[in-house]
Amino acid sequence: MTGLLILAGICAGGFVLISKSSQTRTVYIPKARPEPIVIPAKTGDISTDDVLNLAMREILSLETHSRKIANGDVSAKAKKLSATATEIVEYLKKHPEKSRQARQFLGYYLPTTVKLLAEYTALSAKTKTENVTQSMRKIEDMLDTISKSFERELDSLYLDKAVDISAEIDVMRGMLESSGIGANDITKGGN
Repeated sequence: MTGLLILAGICAGGFVLISKSSQTRTVYIPKARPEPIVIPAKTGDISTDDVLNLAMREILSLETHSRKIANGDVSAKAKKLSATATEIVEYLKKHPEKSRQARQFLGYYLPTTVKLLAEYTALSAKTKTENVTQSMRKIEDMLDTISKSFERELDSLYLDKAVDISAEIDVMRGMLESSGIGANDITKGGN
């Protein structure tokens, strides 16, 4: 019985020591970033779906590299590239007939951009020798050109829609004018 009381006392004392030591210790557990939800392409054409799904994986890789880059300007450019590429792929999911038009973007520009940013990420972890710094600068300088090409690609996809909208406006303007509403009334917007 005495042994049992001693054991209980030791356990209680150990509990008090453990609880006091754990109260004074602060442990930081970083919040995990949620992985983006990627909805696979289902256009009805298996080869188009494969190309678009590969492009989405490339975009995820682009986003990963943009988070690893310490240079804020370069990271922001990479994030912008990712956003534009995402918009292109989302457009192509809805308009798979345009995927042939974006073949060069999907097959070369996007994967090569990911490769360059992967190299940039790897180089940024190296000792900054003259060659490393020069290579990083070349990639940094190229990002503006790549961004313009991504934006041009997106703009070209919307070209048909812009032409359709212009044609629709022209038809409506003609109908309104034939109904007795003059050009001045149309441009004023009823004000």
